[in-house]
Amino acid sequence: MAQLADPGWKKALRRFLTFGISRDTEKNGLTEVRAIFAAFFGATVLIAVVASLTVSGPAVNVGRWSLITIAVGVVGGVASVWFFNKPLPCDDKIATAYVKRLYEWWSLPAMVGTGAGFVGALMSQSPIPPVLAFGLLVVPAVLAAPTVAGLRRDQARLDQAGCQQDLAAELQVGWPGSR
Repeated sequence: MAQLADPGWKKALRRFLTFGISRDTEKNGLTEVRAIFAAFFGATVLIAVVASLTVSGPAVNVGRWSLITIAVGVVGGVASVWFFNKPLPCDDKIATAYVKRLYEWWSLPAMVGTGAGFVGALMSQSPIPPVLAFGLLVVPAVLAAPTVAGLRRDQARLDQAGCQQDLAAELQVGWPGSR
């Protein structure tokens, strides 16, 4: 399959910032994947901000709740990276498998870590746990983001396995978000 031009992040961020309402009528699955990823990441930022603003009393057990948040975030991050490094199948459902892997194995651990930070903020009355949770979220997010470098990395793994599928092209035209 011929290599399609990468649509970049501009359309995806525009779609995210306008809540999916866009004058752009072009259907591109990669743009949709990036817009949904931006929404997940934006939600975690908002959770961290809200959790930081909910503190109202004197801080108690900040160290304990910070350690719990770090532990949950690290376990979630390691699990996310481990699951994210699992190989993609080389079949006609490669785009769906990529999207499923992205959202199941990045968003779930990310949300668990962010949730731990939120609970830590409520229990300790300190903004430190959600800030820690957000900091721990950044590494898996950067690794999981559907960037050009990430797609190239996945494509190189597919090529090494002898797969002839073009991941970027399949995401752009073969994923249900592209129809």
